[in-house]
Amino acid sequence: MAQRGTVHRSAGRGEASASGGGSSRRALIAGAAVAGAGIVTGLAAGSGSAVAAVGDPVLAGGSVTSTGTTTVTTTGAGQTGFRGVDQSGGTSTAGVQGTSTSGTGVSGGSTSGDGVSGYTSGNGHYGVTGFDGSSGGGSGVLGNSDNGTGVQGYSSSGAAGVYGFVGPGTGIGVHGASVGGDGVRGGSTSGIGVNGSSGTGDGVHGSSNDGTGVSAESATGHAISGAITSSSNGQAAIVGSSTGTAAGAGVQGTSVRGTGVLGSSTSGTGVKAMSTSGPALAVSGKVTFSRSGIATVPHGRKSVTITLPGVTASSLVFATMQQVLGSLTVLAAVPASGSFTITLTGTPASNVKIAWFIVN
Repeated sequence: MAQRGTVHRSAGRGEASASGGGSSRRALIAGAAVAGAGIVTGLAAGSGSAVAAVGDPVLAGGSVTSTGTTTVTTTGAGQTGFRGVDQSGGTSTAGVQGTSTSGTGVSGGSTSGDGVSGYTSGNGHYGVTGFDGSSGGGSGVLGNSDNGTGVQGYSSSGAAGVYGFVGPGTGIGVHGASVGGDGVRGGSTSGIGVNGSSGTGDGVHGSSNDGTGVSAESATGHAISGAITSSSNGQAAIVGSSTGTAAGAGVQGTSVRGTGVLGSSTSGTGVKAMSTSGPALAVSGKVTFSRSGIATVPHGRKSVTITLPGVTASSLVFATMQQVLGSLTVLAAVPASGSFTITLTGTPASNVKIAWFIVN
């Protein structure tokens, strides 16, 4: 059986050779003439590229210029339509490379799978990488979607699904913007939806010209939670500040039915108010204190003792009668360990109500 002839071309030398037991001498000469004519035509055009007509073969090691579209179709199940392999060992070479002067360098599409897929097994490298070298500031990687997610990141090893990094400077590692929706949204079924960390700066920073810099909401848990994990860190877990001249609030909390702002501490101060020149605490509305109440001095007695955990001998106890009974009044309110005693100036003929309030 006659073997199929193969033509090999060296673009640098313009040599042509043929092999195949069934090829005639005339076919050899004709093949060499065709290859030589293609090389001469390309060199005459001013480059090392071979200008091919539509339907001409693509030869390895050469460069072909055509006015038509070259299509490679594979019908074998599980096979790849076109595959490029780089075994040069270089760090800046590519298995497949596409460039364009004004359009897309490489475009991939699929009706049911991934349009473009990237993979790497090298440590510290990336499955897909994009670079923008424009002077006007473009995007290294851009993702668009009509109905779904423009860019999605996933990790099954505990690492980041999406990671943004900025070298020396004041750039943004990850930036999200939206005309009418969420610029950045994070969600999780059991972990952290959005996690921000920094060595010396802001872990998460949000800003807005007219709206809310950072907005958080939760159906059953905390919308925003802050924690200090170091015992030597005396800073606040959550800080709010206002530097405007319109007397805005540093921290504001509102609630329809519950507590607008809640502060608690197991051994320190639950809520602390300070001001250098204005009121440290201003209250508009009713005020309730757990260390206040009403005591009753029974008729025929001059005093009553109230037990209250946390009271010490140095506590400040204020007491006043809630009714007028001639010259009868409160003589003293004396604190002790775990209790305090209110004494009247005389013995009432009926029960007397005494309002009390404890500080410290």
